[in-house]
Amino acid sequence: VRRINPDGTGAAPIASDLGGVHGLALTPTKGAFGGDLLAARWDAGTLLRITPAGAVSTLASGLTLTNYDANILAVPPSGSVVIVADRNASRLVCIEPAP
Repeated sequence: VRRINPDGTGAAPIASDLGGVHGLALTPTKGAFGGDLLAARWDAGTLLRITPAGAVSTLASGLTLTNYDANILAVPPSGSVVIVADRNASRLVCIEPAP
């Protein structure tokens, strides 16, 4: 994952070696997920959270994602939750921040 500078040039990578990432979503800065990038890994069945500083953590695991659906993540404008379409399990997963 690489940040793009305002002039359009690429900056140094902020995260690498993420495996089979196929779905990305940028969360609103004002919401519970604070402007972080979310990355769905179909190969590991995980949802990763990547901060602007490059810290990577697992937000959810145990998902049965596919490698052919790129638009599986949704975040409302409020940034209050993350919705994951877990297609192989025929379910939607709603992820809320810890209280």
